[in-house]
Amino acid sequence: MSKPIYWAIGAGVLLAVVWVVTSNQDPEPTGPVSEVTAEQAPASLPRSSDDGKPEVSTQPRGKPSSAPDVTPSAAAAATATAPPTAGNAIPIDVSPGFEYLSKPAAEMKDTSSNWGPWRRHQKLESEPRDEAWSQRVEAALRNGIQAALTAKGLDTQRIELPVVECRTTGCEIQAIGYAQDSMNGGFDFQDALGGLLRGPLGNEFNLDETSNVLVSRPDDRKTFLTHLLRKET
Repeated sequence: MSKPIYWAIGAGVLLAVVWVVTSNQDPEPTGPVSEVTAEQAPASLPRSSDDGKPEVSTQPRGKPSSAPDVTPSAAAAATATAPPTAGNAIPIDVSPGFEYLSKPAAEMKDTSSNWGPWRRHQKLESEPRDEAWSQRVEAALRNGIQAALTAKGLDTQRIELPVVECRTTGCEIQAIGYAQDSMNGGFDFQDALGGLLRGPLGNEFNLDETSNVLVSRPDDRKTFLTHLLRKET
């Protein structure tokens, strides 16, 4: 066989090998490249907003937010259930004639005659209310004193009770009566209250720790300031 024939056969074999090799390779895509949607995008890529601009997160990747998940209603509930302290205690009203009870500590001295009742007022004011006990005893004190006046044939307004306040460890009563009712044979606030403490309210208070202050007023009436200490149960 002549050399030209060998060359022709070799060239044909080489072309066949090249064709086989190239036909097994993936052809390059000739159509349009499909768009990667936001749902398919990796988590590390910013998600696009509606206007086409990427939203930028200020939270570091891989670190959860440290801010607690507290809703406004939960925060309000936490505030509502917090017990009162000296800094947020509910004040006790002070009626005319008892203004010294609301004086700041800087204006009060332990040598003053008003130091004792002022100190007891401040202590009671700093306490939370034992709501069930306070409401029941406050109503019993007011109703009991009015009933005592009625039983004596006196007007229930003969003794004014501008403040009857109970908290947790006791009560404060600010009362105003007439001077002549405190004389021999009369019936005043102390008589009405004494009957309650010896009777229906006898189990509520420690009578050995009762404090009473009586002060005359320019209008010929008297003010009574009483602090009652609750019995320990």
